[in-house]
Formats: sequence, structure tokens, C-alpha cells
Amino acid sequence: MNVNKSLVLSCLLASCTASAAPPLHYSVRDLCAPDTCYMNVLNDRGWVAGVGPVQIQFASGPVVVILPTGERINVGAQTFGDSIVIHTGPEYMNNSGVIVSSIIDRCPGGCSANPRDQFGGRAFLYVPSGPSHYEIYWLNESPVSVTGGGRRYISDGGNVAGSGFPIPPSTIPGITLTRLQAITDAGIVIGAQGGLAPFFAGSVVYTPGVTADTFDRYTDIFNNRGQLVFITDEKDPDAPPSFYTPRKQLLYTPGKGTISIPSPENGARANSISDTGLILYTGGVISTDNYIYDSTGAIGEISKRPVSLNTLIDPGWDILGAEVVNSPGQILAVARESSTGRSTSVLLTPTVTSE
Repeated sequence: MNVNKSLVLSCLLASCTASAAPPLHYSVRDLCAPDTCYMNVLNDRGWVAGVGPVQIQFASGPVVVILPTGERINVGAQTFGDSIVIHTGPEYMNNSGVIVSSIIDRCPGGCSANPRDQFGGRAFLYVPSGPSHYEIYWLNESPVSVTGGGRRYISDGGNVAGSGFPIPPSTIPGITLTRLQAITDAGIVIGAQGGLAPFFAGSVVYTPGVTADTFDRYTDIFNNRGQLVFITDEKDPDAPPSFYTPRKQLLYTPGKGTISIPSPENGARANSISDTGLILYTGGVISTDNYIYDSTGAIGEISKRPVSLNTLIDPGWDILGAEVVNSPGQILAVARESSTGRSTSVLLTPTVTSE
């Protein structure tokens, strides 16, 4: 017998203790049947966005927003006329449904020029402007220039950050960042300091009124609370023996410091953390298992160790890649349908079951 879904959602928001938490299960919602699609951003309201219908391996096409009701909003795609354009698709979506995205222009001076010698781009927002409709706001009217890759982020209050975005000097006194990753509604600044490439940079977290914390390693795994997840070069001493020795993974929380978080034995690495402390792991060397872990200690089994999503979902599906987890515990993933072999994006929603 199934228990009311609201119970597990309250647990996922850390209002239950580990001892009281019932077994966790995820229902699977096929987002694009009978087609395939690639959805890669998810907000706390359960809105997803991506491109589709497409073949997963070659995701390109118009941006689509899918609401919890099943309604699909075709947002569209942007071009530069005759230029050679790469549309990066959605990069982040806040809880108002505003999407930050960009396109990379291989020959901004016109394609008569040598595209190998010219490289530029434009960042923009998709902004809901009414029922089932979005408007586009270009961001490069101000001194904003996107000239390469890098994650872009927009907070619920509309703070936009990412490669090439200007940094207000008053926001982070005494600190120079080479990459601005996020400015949260609470004024927490997350960025990179040092070299131009991620592997040469360290991370910086500045909380208003508090001295900045700096780290000798870079990460792009963060949440709106200013928490960061690091994957180090050290071996995890607490991981069980395996063919591949997992790397040590660390969780930083502003005001509380850094703690170790467990690593799956197959080497899967953290790739997303929700505002409620849920952590996704994906990849791995021995298998492609994807895992969920609760760093707050509120949700029973997944508070003790990362648990494979394939052991928590409806039969008939195989999770190939977990993209992002939101605060209510929903997970956006790519999965293979066992009966057809079709791979597509799915939304996993937590429920609880009887013992």
C-alpha cells in the first residue's frame, strides 16, 4: 500500500528524522513519449527544460519547457543569420521559470571571415510573459560578453552569473574573480579565482558580512545556499575495496566548514546538489550506476550511503545519466526503456512505500 506522497516530500525538506523515514521509491515519468528528448534543467516547481524532440546523442533543436501538468511550451531557438552558430540550450532555470542560455558564434564578423580566427557569443534569458509564452531578453546590451563555455546561473531574484559576466566590486571586497559562477538572492557569491581554466583555479565563497572562504581547488557543483562539492585527488579511505578506488569527495557549507561525503565504490562522482542537501552522483568506471545521497541525515537509507537510482525506480527503466536534483527531491535523468530500447529524458518523483 502506498503512503501519501506529501510525507516523503516533507522528509526531503529535512523535517523528518532518519529513524522515522519510510523506504524511498521513485516513480518514473516519461517526458516525451513516443518521441525522445533531452531535458537538462529542472527547478523546484517541477518545471523541466531542454531540447526536443531529438536523438539523445545529438541534442540540438528548439528549446522546450515541460510543466508538471504535461503542457509543453515551445520556446524556440536563436540564430545569428549567416553565422555559424552553436546553440547551447538551457543552462539554468530559476523557480520563476526564467531560463539563462547562450549561443556561440563561430564567426561574429560575418562568415566571409575565417571562423577559426573569430569566436564570440551572446547570452540571453527566456522569460515567461504570459500563459504558454516566453520572451527573449539579450544580455549583451550591457558589458556582458560570452566568449566560451562555462556554466551560467540565474537566481530566483534574477541575479545572473557566468563566464564573461561583470562582477560588482562592492559585492566581494578585496577579491578578484576570474569566473563568476553565482550570486544568490542572499548575496552569497560563488566564483573561481586564479587561472583561466578550471583546473588552474581555486574556488571562492563570499557571504555578506563574513570573510571569504577560498579553496585550492575548483568546482562547479553548488546550490543556492552557497554549499560546494569538491572531488579531490585523494583516495577515499572509507570506500569499500574495488577495482577502481574512489576519490575523496568533500561538502563545504558556509559557516560550518568542510566534511567528507561518501563515494560510491564504482567511482561515480557528485554532479548536482539541491538546496536541501540532496546529492546526485553519476558516471563511474565499473558501471554507469547513478546514485542519490542525503547529506542532512534525514532520509533513512540514503543518509547512510549513496544508493543506486536503479534500485529505487519503477521496473522497465534503466537510468543512464542523472542530470540534476531539486529541493523536493525530484531528479531529472536520461533513461532507457527496457521494452523498446528508446532512450529519453525522464522525471523521477519520490514516493514512499510500506515496509
